[in-house]
Amino acid sequence: MLATLKAQFDAARQREDRARGAYMKAAEDANFEGQAETRLITKKREIETNRSLLDTYTQRQKEQELAIAGGKPNNIKISNRAVSPGGLVGPNRTRNILVALLVSLAAGIGLAFLLDYLDDSVKTSDDVSRSLGLPTLALIPHHSQGEKRRIPLPGLGARNDESISPQAALITLEERNSPTAEAYRHLRTSLLFSSAGKPPQTILVTSSQPSEGKTTTAINTAITLAQSDVDVIIIDCDLRRPAIAQPFRPG
Repeated sequence: MLATLKAQFDAARQREDRARGAYMKAAEDANFEGQAETRLITKKREIETNRSLLDTYTQRQKEQELAIAGGKPNNIKISNRAVSPGGLVGPNRTRNILVALLVSLAAGIGLAFLLDYLDDSVKTSDDVSRSLGLPTLALIPHHSQGEKRRIPLPGLGARNDESISPQAALITLEERNSPTAEAYRHLRTSLLFSSAGKPPQTILVTSSQPSEGKTTTAINTAITLAQSDVDVIIIDCDLRRPAIAQPFRPG
């Protein structure tokens, strides 16, 4: 009896599942058909709208064609009649040239100020004092060396290219009234008063590059100091290219 009831129950459940599946499929089909009908109605409305617009444009085109064929359109009128100009309208060359000159002048001045602001090179004694924080003792003018005398260096032979002008080396003796000699005397005075209490006892003359006037400056500074009754000993510390003794040699 129990087995029979269970079999009937299982059969009833299977029928229920089949019925539920059929219902769901029918519901899906109905939903799809409803959506399809909605899309169909929307497309029909779009077609009707486009057809109405096409009819409107066609009607307007026909009206324009009839108006043009019948004569001058009534919606067009002349606002102002064109007249020939009495002279050249443009370009205004005089004004353009003046504007170009002013702009070029302003740009040139601005560029000059910019380059001067960006230029950090040393050109004057003020630049040296400002960069190093030290005072300038004197400014020695460039002396025209004229004929140079070659100084033979031991072991260098033809490779020795050091040369010094005897006139420049002894200018404080041979041209005492020249601006260069006066500049060396000014250097002597600055050195004597450069330190408080007493003048310096040892002075080193050097530079960062060759042929910058170390020998000439050392010799003429020593001469001007000797001329002021100061005992001077000048020592050439350049062991590779000594040149201090050469201007004092006879001949």
